[in-house]
Amino acid sequence: GGALAASLEAIAPGRTRHLVLAMLDTKDAAGFLAPFRGRAASVTRIPMPGGHAEAPRERVAAAARDAGIALADAPSLVEAVEAIFRHAPGARILVCGSLYLAGEVLKDHG
Repeated sequence: GGALAASLEAIAPGRTRHLVLAMLDTKDAAGFLAPFRGRAASVTRIPMPGGHAEAPRERVAAAARDAGIALADAPSLVEAVEAIFRHAPGARILVCGSLYLAGEVLKDHG
């Protein structure tokens, strides 16, 4: 999370930054999101691709709240991105949290 947060800040200075996140149940949501405090305006949680066990919403919500980041939910990556751009045109979006999600993004949007 720390490396991603620093990179996001470096490539999008002065722009609104948002996360789209799918995370395995075995991952530390709080540890991952904490470095985004003050660096991301929101995190939109989407379902974990492929039916893998995802982190419970309550855990992600608590981690986002502790990091001072607004939380939303969306049923898919495309709907998450569309919702963010409706409210924040020109925002930078980081899709993160799981290599399964990265694989799905590359497969569908390569």
